[in-house]
Amino acid sequence: MDGGPNSTELKRELDWLLDDAIAEVKLNSDGEWRETTWMKLNSQLADSDSSMEVKTRVSLHALRELWELRIKRRMPFQYIVGSSHWRDDVLMVAPGVLCPRPETEILIDMAMEAIAKNPGLAHGTWADLGTGSGAIAIGLARILAPDASIFAVDASPAAVEIARINTQRCRVDEMVVVIEGDGDSWYGALEAHMGQLAGVVSNPPYIAASTIARLQAEVRDHEPLMALDGGGLDGMKDLQDIVGGAASALQPGGFIALETGGGDQPTIVSKLLSECGMFVDIKVVHDYAGIPRHVSAIRSAT
Repeated sequence: MDGGPNSTELKRELDWLLDDAIAEVKLNSDGEWRETTWMKLNSQLADSDSSMEVKTRVSLHALRELWELRIKRRMPFQYIVGSSHWRDDVLMVAPGVLCPRPETEILIDMAMEAIAKNPGLAHGTWADLGTGSGAIAIGLARILAPDASIFAVDASPAAVEIARINTQRCRVDEMVVVIEGDGDSWYGALEAHMGQLAGVVSNPPYIAASTIARLQAEVRDHEPLMALDGGGLDGMKDLQDIVGGAASALQPGGFIALETGGGDQPTIVSKLLSECGMFVDIKVVHDYAGIPRHVSAIRSAT
């Protein structure tokens, strides 16, 4: 087994898919069409002896094809329905961007804690490096002051397009500027803002190339490789590059938070920040499974 979904998880996903697909029901006992959902219909089927007719938003054939993509090809459920819940928002996702993970939400909680200690950060300029669907940038927009600005940077044109759609749908496009990066430098697109950033937050690629073949099929076969492979033998290259440029990018007192792949990576990132000599209050934060996952620090004032 590769850590894929179990039967309970698949049943929940199928219920969600049917919930979206079913539009109306007509009980033959009264002959009236009523709006419904799969969850309501399931209850009616159990409680009623009357036959019924159901209208769906898509054909049963299309539903079967979608579910076969999930079961036979192991396509992520988020790609099948075209959306993903993340914090308080529903984001568009598609092949070309990672499906937002619950543990990445912790980065926003970490930013909130930093702002509570230094409220001025809420009014500054922030960067989400490797924005993907735009999830982190949108999450930041929800907690920053209205006069703040966020640059959401990604080297993938597909990700840039999806991130722009999501910022518009979430009505934060006046705060979030989505930028296509140059692919050579994490900070290349932000050259005019170096030394001025109040915060840098990133969930960069961090998986070692040698382990990608062992990932679960939903990730290995469908999510974009450039968002997974962190470079180098240990998957640390992108994390090292981001840390290496952070002191120059951040203003004094600026905040950085990074997601890692766990294992030795949080310790290595913490050491890199410490050895730089420009960061204080370096912390490792555990994810919901108790795994050391995220690292944060504050750019020193000198």
